[in-house]
Amino acid sequence: MTCIILEPSKSDREQLAVVLLSLGVQGIQAADRRQALEVLKAHADAELCILDVDDKEAGGMVLLKELRSQRQHRHIKAVAYSYQSDRAFIEQMVELGVSCYLLKPFDQYKAKIKLQNLIKSIDQGISEKRQHIRVSPDPDELLRLHFRVSGFANLISGKVRNISMGGIAVELLTPVPPSAIRSGLTIPSINFSLSNKPLTPATQVVLVKERLVAMRFESLSSQERSLIARYIYRRMSELSMSEQSD
Repeated sequence: MTCIILEPSKSDREQLAVVLLSLGVQGIQAADRRQALEVLKAHADAELCILDVDDKEAGGMVLLKELRSQRQHRHIKAVAYSYQSDRAFIEQMVELGVSCYLLKPFDQYKAKIKLQNLIKSIDQGISEKRQHIRVSPDPDELLRLHFRVSGFANLISGKVRNISMGGIAVELLTPVPPSAIRSGLTIPSINFSLSNKPLTPATQVVLVKERLVAMRFESLSSQERSLIARYIYRRMSELSMSEQSD
């Protein structure tokens, strides 16, 4: 696996490359957007990139937006590397579909854990379903959803396992015949609430494994996108505080 590292700091580039190497990934370094584009041409099979999104001259933010807007590069998983951690910035990163967020200054242990989890998901062949940051609800939150499918009369309910800007995974709480839910099935509306506000997006089933069902959002209103982004930011903040206390 190949990872492009766009970072103006030579020290940070090299430290990130060392971490990637320990995980069996080749990190190819670039000091700015121009160099990164040259690397991308030479390594069209790159699956991952780490981008400094703070330095305007380096152009990491510009490259991130380009990767997301160009069809041939949308498969590349992006890791945002930044000093910024305010809500508006994190929500922007979520909207741009970053798969992982590394906070500066460089921390070898935290970087290795986060990158290891991301690389593992790519190696397991589920990267297309995990292009966005996913968070799990607090166990005490009891986040539930329900929906109906054609050909099955009963209301189907489940416990939310994780959620991202791209989709949601749910553990079914009600018995459902295998024929009722299948990969590729479009569900016109699922119903759940975040911050006591209802969401009813259309989804498509992308994975069914026993009681676990993963769905991709087919449509989100601007209000729903905002609610999900704020929820992801809140959970990331809570998890970060928990790590610091440990």
